Amino acid sequence: MESHVQMRKIALMICINILTIIIISSCGSEKAISPEQLLNRAKSMAEDDPQGALLTIDSLHELYPREIRSRRMADTIEWQIEYNEAIKNLPVLDSIISNDSLRLAELVKNFNYSKDEEYQDYGNYEHKRFRTENNTWRCYLKSTVNDMGDVVLISYYSGKKEEHNGFTVMAGEYERSIRDAENVSGFMDGGTYREFITVNDSLENGMIGFITSSDGGIVVRLNGEKEHEYTMGSNDIEAFRETMELAKLLQEINLYKMQIRKFRSKIELLGTRLGKQDD
Repeated sequence: MESHVQMRKIALMICINILTIIIISSCGSEKAISPEQLLNRAKSMAEDDPQGALLTIDSLHELYPREIRSRRMADTIEWQIEYNEAIKNLPVLDSIISNDSLRLAELVKNFNYSKDEEYQDYGNYEHKRFRTENNTWRCYLKSTVNDMGDVVLISYYSGKKEEHNGFTVMAGEYERSIRDAENVSGFMDGGTYREFITVNDSLENGMIGFITSSDGGIVVRLNGEKEHEYTMGSNDIEAFRETMELAKLLQEINLYKMQIRKFRSKIELLGTRLGKQDD
């Protein structure tokens, strides 16, 4: 959205510069582009070239700030363009969300979902491969994702008491580290020390992306006074890939839902300004 606004500003400056040259060169011959001409141009472009019409309206505002009547009429044209665009985009977004929801229904079959309605705003998906009750005997790294697509990594250690403060994931000559983690908890369970290191992660540049982009042979090293290493199995790596796919899908769905809410709000606002009646 920001890039679209920036591109419109750049295009506006180019358009203004061209129109300014035309106006200056035409002053002596009374052929300068008037506010009415810009307004008529915007009207004629509104249906077939809405972006061009918006740029023309922007030019009118910039070049003729005191032409209140023309600018108000231009605002009405702009509202109509934005209203039409919102109306046109709603079914497109609805279709995308419908298709994404079908993909989501298939993907979540490999996950368990949990949510505490009293304390949690969002529920969490955990891959069935990583269920704690099925993995109490081993050291492993797992990932969870919430309803908004936010990812959390959890390092689970089981063994002799070795207090760790972070972990490093190594793939060949490359590695990615989490050091001095703030969320670390450990306790003795009979004669076994169990430890959890929990960190928030990023899909773009985070640990989960590093793991899923590897072809295999991933080694995890727990950092602390005593280090502990283990190798991630192919099933764990595949579970990470499915978690990342789920996270991206949830983020996309939430983004489109947010855009739909914005479009609906815009339709309601502009519809009131334009005097449109509800169907």
